[in-house]
Amino acid sequence: MTVMSKTKLLEVSGWSLRSLSRGLSCRLMMNRRIRTRPTVCWGTMRFLTPYTSSCKILTWEYSPIPTKESRFYSSRVQLEGLLNGSEYLDKSSSAMQFERFHTIRTPRLFQLGRPSYADVAILPLTPTSKKDCTLTILSRLNDSCLLGRIPAVAITEFFQSLLSLQRKHLQEIIACSKFKYFLSTMSDSCARLPQQEFECFLFHLAALRYKINFLTVSKYFKECANVFSQESLIRSSDWQLKQLLKVTDAFSLLGTNNSTLTEIVFQRVKPVAARLTREELLQVIYLAGENRGVPRRLMTDLESRAVTLLRDKDLSFVEIATVCTAFYKSNYKHSSLDFMNLLRDVLFASDLWKHPSYHIVGILKVFRHNYYGYSSLFERLGDQIAKEAHRYPIKSIMQFVLTFATLHIFHKDLMDVASREVLQKIEQCRSKDVAKFIWSFVTLNYEPTDWKLVVDVLQARVEELQEEMATFPIYFISFLLSLAYINVYPSDLLKTVFSDGFLQHIKDYEEREGVDLRSNLYTLHAAASLESPVKLEQRLNLEYLTSKPFPHQMLGDIREELNQRSELREVADCVKSIVGGNEYYRVHFILPYMRTADVEICLDDTNTPLPINGSTSRATERDDNSSGSIPLNDDIISHLTGVKSVTSTTHLGHKRGHDNNSHSRDRTLRTTEEKEGSIDNPEEKRLKQVQLPQPLPVSANQRWIAIQVSSRNHHHFGGNKLLGLHSMKRRHLAELGYHVISIPYHDWELVGRHGPAARENYLKKKLFGSL
Repeated sequence: MTVMSKTKLLEVSGWSLRSLSRGLSCRLMMNRRIRTRPTVCWGTMRFLTPYTSSCKILTWEYSPIPTKESRFYSSRVQLEGLLNGSEYLDKSSSAMQFERFHTIRTPRLFQLGRPSYADVAILPLTPTSKKDCTLTILSRLNDSCLLGRIPAVAITEFFQSLLSLQRKHLQEIIACSKFKYFLSTMSDSCARLPQQEFECFLFHLAALRYKINFLTVSKYFKECANVFSQESLIRSSDWQLKQLLKVTDAFSLLGTNNSTLTEIVFQRVKPVAARLTREELLQVIYLAGENRGVPRRLMTDLESRAVTLLRDKDLSFVEIATVCTAFYKSNYKHSSLDFMNLLRDVLFASDLWKHPSYHIVGILKVFRHNYYGYSSLFERLGDQIAKEAHRYPIKSIMQFVLTFATLHIFHKDLMDVASREVLQKIEQCRSKDVAKFIWSFVTLNYEPTDWKLVVDVLQARVEELQEEMATFPIYFISFLLSLAYINVYPSDLLKTVFSDGFLQHIKDYEEREGVDLRSNLYTLHAAASLESPVKLEQRLNLEYLTSKPFPHQMLGDIREELNQRSELREVADCVKSIVGGNEYYRVHFILPYMRTADVEICLDDTNTPLPINGSTSRATERDDNSSGSIPLNDDIISHLTGVKSVTSTTHLGHKRGHDNNSHSRDRTLRTTEEKEGSIDNPEEKRLKQVQLPQPLPVSANQRWIAIQVSSRNHHHFGGNKLLGLHSMKRRHLAELGYHVISIPYHDWELVGRHGPAARENYLKKKLFGSL
């Protein structure tokens, strides 16, 4: 093995090795608190091109360098030289692969894989070897502008010469007065340009974005792009579909939001969707993702065409990932089972270590978005990702963990690796990464061996990102709510999130993004009020919660609960048989902020049921031949919930159940009307709905029981461990003074195989045997 004496630049997919080495220092970070200072180490780095498994190998060494301004050691990488490019590493080799995300290039890698994409998309330009000075070419070009002649050959020559410059000189050219004059002149003559010159200038200007990102901050650049964008609408009828796709892609690269032109593209595609070529289909789907939406019927047609190409194995892994990423970005949730099964087969047949994590994440987002989980597939994915996680960017690791947590799939090796990577790469974490990591861990009820350290490091990172959290308060709220899952309430951060100043940031964000954060904020407020070990200095302003009608998901809907959760209906029916009537039990939201209903009963010191419902009307008895379900008419809902009328219409026009948050802790035989009263003011009514439940009065001769019925989606996928949210709910019920009886779905199904009598005996043992 021969090592060259000097470091050379290695172009890998358009990036220089020197730029990669700068990023590598961020990849090799050691937490001082872990006290793992390595000695000088040797190894290899491997760089994979997007469409091949070929790679270049070089030796490297690093040594830890402590910095005063950071708690972490950044490792300096010294690139010693290049090895022979024909020598490759196989998967068994101990190699560090460095992966870097490029905001322009990475999402467009599918275009770079086939030359045929040049007809429908903007590809990088090839630098020219011409010796003439770029400024000289620009001067000649400006002279041509003055004469009214702007030949396409001259435009091409100028932009190719730009690409041959180093970044420093390129910035000087872009900032010089001659270039500004050139852009201004092109803007003025835009309407008079022949079609060939119009397209040539637009395509070359857009192609510059592959090399530089600072163009968009130029006033002249923005004005020029906007002028050409408006002119393209006039010329759109003259273009064929391929040209139209390429022009639209140019404006996408330039950062000019030409939604009207995009709509024209979609209208043109509708009648020919089934006959699109592979390149046309991929480009349309990519534009649909960038547009963040497309008519559902068109998206269905595009998916059908993609399924055909998938079956014919006519798409590369990168192209498949592009399709999935676009579906996710466009919020398309109706992927067919055929499409999902084909994706599963692709992942089973792929060696993930050969592909950039960006594309693996893109495919997994579709599984997450459509809630498709295949246990054998995700077990294999977890194994492969855990082995390769050291070379992935932290945000890719976050996306992997988030997908597993959203689907409730627990993979211990993946979680262990993710927790270690968080500690090592914490300074790379954005506010989103911090929030999603902690949410994923606590949702799966996962605690690594160094759990306290992980929480402390993440919390410290949040404190460092306060400015970013103010811009994206959704992640700050999510982070604090996730800590509440594990009974951690940092008083300083809670004081911040409930303050009037931060509340204004929340309102601004809601208006900007069109979202409603009150649901999670209400849950956080309730959890902190109930469990926080110190008295909160700042509490949530409830006027913010009640200032407008509640979103549908903020408070639970008893009708939806009983419709969707068969276990809850069956347990309620069995409890009714045991306690002897409707007045002795109630199905409702004891904790309204949790949005899952429970069954509530009260027993005296002799285990005799006490009446808790004011309504004494009788339910229509179930038919003995029914299959374990309760017909959900108003009478049944009334009997289950203890409410005479449950058909109050919400602001959304949905029928929703009685709000059970208003029930009194003084469990007497007062009627529902006495509890509710008559409230005409909508804000006062909403304020009453969000009042928090109070602890039960201590009584020697009364025992309040909350029967927590957990459904399949309250547990790990394929497992029995309860998820973090429902573990917190159990703590809260106990904190209020309830004796909590858990009825997990797997036990209920198992007992149900032996008939109704077995279920009743099981429930009696749970209710009376545990007391």
